[in-house]
Amino acid sequence: MDYCGDITRHSHYIKSRTDLIRSYLDTAENRDASVCACIKHILGIKISDSCPSDIKEALNELQRLLELWDIMQDGDLAGFIYQKLESANGKKDKGQFFTPEGIVQYLVAASIPENTDVASLKILDPACGSGQFLIATFRHLASLYEKRGVPFHEAAYDIVTKNIYGSDIDSVSVTISKYNLSRLSGVPAENIINIFKLNFLATDNLFSAPQSPCRKFDIIIGNPPWGSNISADEKKYYRKIFESAGSGVNTFTLFMEQALNYLHDNGTLGFLIPEAYLNIKAHWNSRKLILQTTKIEELSRWGEQFKNVFAPSITIIAHKCDNTDQRNAHIIRIRDKQMMTEGTSQLVPQHYYNGTFQNIFNINYSHKAVSIISTINEHGKLYLENNARFFLGIVTGNNGEHLSLTQNNASPDPILIGRDVEQYKVNFSGHYFNYNPDALQQVAPQHFYTTKNKVLYKFIGRKLTFAIDYDGYYSLNNVNGFIPEIENCSPEYLTALLNSPVMQYYYDKNFFTLKVLRGNLEKLPLKLCGRTDMNTISDLSRTAGQTDSPQERMRCISQINDMFYSSYGIKDREAYRMIAEGQLELFPPSEGLIQSL
Repeated sequence: MDYCGDITRHSHYIKSRTDLIRSYLDTAENRDASVCACIKHILGIKISDSCPSDIKEALNELQRLLELWDIMQDGDLAGFIYQKLESANGKKDKGQFFTPEGIVQYLVAASIPENTDVASLKILDPACGSGQFLIATFRHLASLYEKRGVPFHEAAYDIVTKNIYGSDIDSVSVTISKYNLSRLSGVPAENIINIFKLNFLATDNLFSAPQSPCRKFDIIIGNPPWGSNISADEKKYYRKIFESAGSGVNTFTLFMEQALNYLHDNGTLGFLIPEAYLNIKAHWNSRKLILQTTKIEELSRWGEQFKNVFAPSITIIAHKCDNTDQRNAHIIRIRDKQMMTEGTSQLVPQHYYNGTFQNIFNINYSHKAVSIISTINEHGKLYLENNARFFLGIVTGNNGEHLSLTQNNASPDPILIGRDVEQYKVNFSGHYFNYNPDALQQVAPQHFYTTKNKVLYKFIGRKLTFAIDYDGYYSLNNVNGFIPEIENCSPEYLTALLNSPVMQYYYDKNFFTLKVLRGNLEKLPLKLCGRTDMNTISDLSRTAGQTDSPQERMRCISQINDMFYSSYGIKDREAYRMIAEGQLELFPPSEGLIQSL
């Protein structure tokens, strides 16, 4: 958690107090009730006399610190303390993680326009927690009121009673949010009535009721819960209610859909969500919904932001829009942290995501990349789907037990391992095993392996790596393959095309995975050249795989690549440069992703 100023400076002292209090809470009969009592004591709402004297003194010390705290300048100390008192497992179960201050400030400023009619603005954080986004929103709105000449005490009252709304399923968080806003505004906590304890995903929540204080909002902003535990009954219920749940149930996509239900036309959604949203199949329905109902203003990458949570994050800002032409004509800004510092961005037409596989939000695109991808699609009209018989490599279950470096009666069959396959070439390293399906964990029918002139490829890696197996080897599970069935097309030609920078560029821009998956390979747009060029490419491919001369190999590959650039109509120097640079950016996968064999 990235807090301002004094929290960092006082963190050691705060930790010593909260560690002591936690040791008491961890032995409490009802931990949740005890945590609530401690927080109320620290906030000065209700002093607890039931705890031991040393615990009470620690609570009193934190209470005194909080009384002196400047929330406007130094952030959410009460939320920080609550975070320390809550168990880590408890936060994960609820999907609760506190948001870095820099992201909070950025998302608030980017979602609330400077020229807005601030007096009528209604902003909701539907998973407000202890109020980080509400605090940042208060600060931002106060500055907008000040620019319009409104005295602070008037602005503060209007902000907490008319502009800001919040909800959370955790009653302690709601209490802290009201406390923070009261301290910021000077308005008594009991008069701050727009912060509610409720389940935002329930169809009968307060915002849907006729007597609701606000049934539609101009801006819905925040960090919805990611991956909180959902029961089987809840999943069944959500699948009936939410369109997003049709491809997979995750709390943050449900929050996104519910937020759209409560936004005014042209209202703004600004959420921090996992980067996996961009391409995972489980979020496909949600991406479709966003494309069909909003103009996506911005997608920004922030990387890994949460301690012990290994999931990169992004922010999405989108405006609700029911005009199809406006959505299709809209241009999305794509940013990462460096671009934000430099004030730059990539630009991608939103309509392009309507045609990507599973509506993937490909943030590797730019205007020029879209042009190149479109050119490749226009020229490539043939696909491996229904034109090849794919098979998987063998999973032994225990390589050390099944593989041998000596060919003998127990291990008679030669088998290729991952490092045996490079572009254009198979280098058998002398590993043997026994093809016995009953003793192996996963195998394909034997004839797939023994077929000669089949195409093999590495299963893991950023770089597409294809080669021809002329001898009919078996292959381990990090080497998969296919038997091509395209008339008048040699395996050498196919291998050269699949190894080409053109296909590598297309693959990188369209698929987000280190795994080279059959479903992705089947979507590559292949082009058959004229007979003369196909024969030339086949000969060059064969030579590249057989020569022992590095210079001759590179000469062949360079000529092959030039021919495919021309075949796909890529003659623009800028396009050629972008594709070439894409090859330079390729990097090997991490050691942990690849078996040693």
